Amino acid sequence: GHSVIKYTPLLKEQLIHPALQRLLDHRRGRIAVTVLAATVVVLFLSLRGIAGVYTDFLWFGSVGRSSVWTGILGARIAIDVARPDRRAVSFAELRRMLPRPDPLLGNSRMLVGVDIDGRLVFIDLAQPQHCHVRVVGTAGSGKSSWMRAASASLVETNTPATLRLGLIDPKRNGFTAWRASPFLWAPIVHPDETSALEVLTGLIEEMESRYRRMAELEVDDLVGLVRRERRPTPRIVCACDEYADLVTTSDERQEVEEAIARLGAKARAAGIHLVLATQTPRREIIGGTIKANLPTCVGLRVSSETEAKIIETPGAELLLGNGDLLLRSIGAPRRLQGALLAAGRESPELVASG
Repeated sequence: GHSVIKYTPLLKEQLIHPALQRLLDHRRGRIAVTVLAATVVVLFLSLRGIAGVYTDFLWFGSVGRSSVWTGILGARIAIDVARPDRRAVSFAELRRMLPRPDPLLGNSRMLVGVDIDGRLVFIDLAQPQHCHVRVVGTAGSGKSSWMRAASASLVETNTPATLRLGLIDPKRNGFTAWRASPFLWAPIVHPDETSALEVLTGLIEEMESRYRRMAELEVDDLVGLVRRERRPTPRIVCACDEYADLVTTSDERQEVEEAIARLGAKARAAGIHLVLATQTPRREIIGGTIKANLPTCVGLRVSSETEAKIIETPGAELLLGNGDLLLRSIGAPRRLQGALLAAGRESPELVASG
């Protein structure tokens, strides 16, 4: 027999897909499944048994697209099965579960998604391993929704005194409801109208100004600066919803890439962070220097195994493309479900909070 882990579902429902039931009957097992964007089944097997279970699943299932993801905790295997009655994990459901902010320091923890136990998973932008983020996924995989939900999680747990957002939106549909938000560090940038380089140059100037203040006060980072000055200095998160489009259409590509590389290398301690999303993770788009300085990767569904290898999230090409993702930082990737926050569906309280 196989040992089985039983998970508590986020949405208080349990369902065994008929194909899974046939598979489990065949292997004389029992399992509870989590209702997220897809049914997630996790078994502990001998390494020799993984290929057999997946083959059995496809044989017994006849359920269309499924995915297999291996390598977590050695011999752990996850099988995602598309369900006809899927329910999204909406950001509105998660708002009450977000952390409470510190009135002076704010909150540096950004929501990534929900794990298969129904727990919220965050990354702390103040930590070196999470200070800058790459977000990769094909069109329609949930990339823009993830960007909005991640930004909204920060807005919900800060004030304009402790957080500012720099939003670069080449597609013009990523942050349409945020135009009047008091959290904006600068007006939303549409590169065909406003130079993104101006915003990035402004961030570099702000970074250097903060480092001069920190040197005078003999502190190492933004937290030390705020505590010594006893007044807030906002953490700045610069989010670009389609980095590939930005650099391939810009007449200032070299200067933009140099600014991104400089911010990636130096800006963390000053409390300035980059979140770059792209459909195209090729090396000619995100070069080695930029990749090395953006240590965290959120991998949604990508178009090929080659792209999954580039972003070091094996199995991302087999995700279902409904906001399901692999979080890669230190160690093995983690399988999460991103929160849904559709464009234009942000509550007035959210985009005008503060």
